[in-house]
Amino acid sequence: MLTKEHICVIILRVEEKAMKKRHKFICILICLFSLTCGFLSYVFFRPDTYFHVCVKEIVNIPESNSDGLVTYIFKYYFSDFAWAFSLTVSLSLIHSLKDSAVISFLFGVIWEIMQKMKIVKGTFDVVDILVYFIAVIISIQTIKSIKRRIP
Repeated sequence: MLTKEHICVIILRVEEKAMKKRHKFICILICLFSLTCGFLSYVFFRPDTYFHVCVKEIVNIPESNSDGLVTYIFKYYFSDFAWAFSLTVSLSLIHSLKDSAVISFLFGVIWEIMQKMKIVKGTFDVVDILVYFIAVIISIQTIKSIKRRIP
């Protein structure tokens, strides 16, 4: 026979499952948004990329002549920030927050080392490693904030 306590436990479990689904949905949306913004900044604001050249042939993209610090950071580091942020958030759906942070940061560091060793195409940049670290920290705070605010 179902007692009041059993019904309360069932209701709590259903609510907990709904909360986890909302959390996952929000995390997936954040990842998609971050990756989309990073991709768009890479395509439209980095004149030295293959994508930019191809898109410029189709659509007239005005060149930015601004060499300010914010513009430089946005052009050359935002896409790195976006993928590291998204990787950490997405990994947090299947791993602990600590493991997600460590895996994401190590992946970024290993990627930079592979660029330095000419294993993959790219330019080694210590600032990229700092950007990965900042992205991981901000993603952890974002995940914690989501968990606190989801009813």
